[in-house]
Amino acid sequence: MVQTSFEFVMQEGPKRFSRVTQTKIRRQAMKAVGLARRQTERYGKHNLRQGSAVTYTKTESELSPTAVPIGVLECDKRIAVHSKRSKHGGRREDRYPKEENTHAAIDETVAMALNKLSSSMFVSGLEQLMMDFNVEPADLSALTSIHITAVASAVLTTQPGRLKDLLSSRQWSYFEHLYSRFGHSACLDDSVRCLIMVAQELMAPSSRTPRRVILTQYGRALRSLQKAIDAPGSRADPDTLCATNMLQLFSVLYPAACTAETWSQHLTGSMRMIELRGPHDFKTDYEKALLIAAAGTITTETFYRNQVSFLEEPEWQKAILACKLETDLFSDRSSLAIDLGALMVKLPGACKRVGDVVCSTNPSPAAITTARQEVRQLRKALRQWRNLFDTELIIDPPPASVPPSQRYKRLDALANALVLEVVLARLAGSVQVSERFAMEDEIQQHGAHIASMEASCYARDYRTAFYLSQKYVIAAALMETSHLWRAPCSSSGELIEAWKFRAWCDAVPRQSPLG
Repeated sequence: MVQTSFEFVMQEGPKRFSRVTQTKIRRQAMKAVGLARRQTERYGKHNLRQGSAVTYTKTESELSPTAVPIGVLECDKRIAVHSKRSKHGGRREDRYPKEENTHAAIDETVAMALNKLSSSMFVSGLEQLMMDFNVEPADLSALTSIHITAVASAVLTTQPGRLKDLLSSRQWSYFEHLYSRFGHSACLDDSVRCLIMVAQELMAPSSRTPRRVILTQYGRALRSLQKAIDAPGSRADPDTLCATNMLQLFSVLYPAACTAETWSQHLTGSMRMIELRGPHDFKTDYEKALLIAAAGTITTETFYRNQVSFLEEPEWQKAILACKLETDLFSDRSSLAIDLGALMVKLPGACKRVGDVVCSTNPSPAAITTARQEVRQLRKALRQWRNLFDTELIIDPPPASVPPSQRYKRLDALANALVLEVVLARLAGSVQVSERFAMEDEIQQHGAHIASMEASCYARDYRTAFYLSQKYVIAAALMETSHLWRAPCSSSGELIEAWKFRAWCDAVPRQSPLG
């Protein structure tokens, strides 16, 4: 018969267990604990809790972190034990050996310093940053939707308190990945600190960070970013790209530290990094989030510069479409949002090609036909997208019954489609003037719709109104120059006069085509 180590005890009526029986019970209960203790390397060694002798300074600011040779857990335990036992005593067997009791006389200043160290020095750098400024990286996610910087910067400069309303809801972005990325790249860390500092400066004026501190941190971020760019191994690293994007946002929130060209300079660098990586090197969620965030700003900037966006190339179109995720129909990675984004990145190229034809001295018939076909195909694809969008709105709950963050995404997608539609209408009326009256009617109708949405959202949903105001800037420039397209044409051809096209470009304002 196999002998078991388990020992039964007998209880006689209501009587208490005898001392012998109690000893057996305790021995059996602690058997597993004792076995685990004997298997550790500390078993049988004396007084492992006693640290090496340290001479502490009594000035809190002079206490060196390296002067504490114990970890945060041991540090907190010692302070708690000393405090508890100095007030309430304790059993003799619970007290430290005589040699360790010398530390029981630790004075109050040192205890306060150790408490400060345990609550700050031993947490991660990002945790400490969040505690110091009461801002988390994910709180800044709404900033990735800023594409027209002049409008956004003007609003936030005159009404800095509005930033809190703007950041009221989080959204999918690369900011959610910074918790795991922080601490691995100096340029990323410095840029995060820079952006969090200035965000807290705008949202909490009562606890203002000195301008000198912000500028110093911005200078450090620029230097570390330049160092990463100069190193071939980190030039195309996603953290370097992320740092560049965050410094773009810093220039929007804190224009006092930047020049008028700072945003464009950062964006130009970001575009070169993305091109250097290539369309096949955006595979992780973090990299895809960076690509989607950059796509909006690249589209806007190339539109203003009268340039063709490299994102319209077939391989880049595949990279954008690969960012789709089976999720909410109106999220940034939904099929609806990505399909619309893939259409919008083609707009700058279409504007440039139409402008080159209109402003050319003697455009060829083939060039005119190609421009018309391109605009027609984009308008057709946009109508198909709009039909799908309207269908999903009918199937999905109405905006009044969804959370503000989801409501914002629906209205934002609709406004993006309307802006794309009015610009394409202007291009269509420019290369085929016989259709210009119908196209201008569309511009007035859709522009008024954007203005109406902005006005209705301003009082109850400032975040949505803020982004709609950026989109209305483009629609307003089209509406203000509508009379030029409605006026009689001086030429007998099917192209609008070049001076009218340039007048619209100046009203946006965007770079006029050469002619």
